Amino acid sequence: MPEQISLYRSPRSSGHIGGRKLIVEDERLIGLALKDCLQRAGCHVTWVETDGAAYDALGAGGPSFDTLILDVDLGPGTTGFDIARFARARFPDIGVVYSSGNPAEWLDNFGVAGAIYLSKPFTEWSLIAALERLAPARPR
Repeated sequence: MPEQISLYRSPRSSGHIGGRKLIVEDERLIGLALKDCLQRAGCHVTWVETDGAAYDALGAGGPSFDTLILDVDLGPGTTGFDIARFARARFPDIGVVYSSGNPAEWLDNFGVAGAIYLSKPFTEWSLIAALERLAPARPR
């Protein structure tokens, strides 16, 4: 059964976060929902479905991203943890949000420092709140 992302938005959040976000999500419906959520929150969004496309987006000479939203299990190839480590080597201040149905303890063992872990399924508000928590930690 595919994960579902609720369109519920908390009244505690303005819902506007902005910035440049890279979504790495291999489940098409989840990727589209995340992209829509973040675009409505004022973000410039790039969504890719594979690890190779993520490495290409991060290695390209184009605009840099302030945040990665990564599925941990991307099927064949590397994991979201690997992509985050690659990104942090190039962009030390990039924010990272991992999402997975796997145990949150994986973050302690494999995640980058300061990352946030969202357990699937999660709500739109949970994603916005996670991104708002990351924002003060990063220089503008």
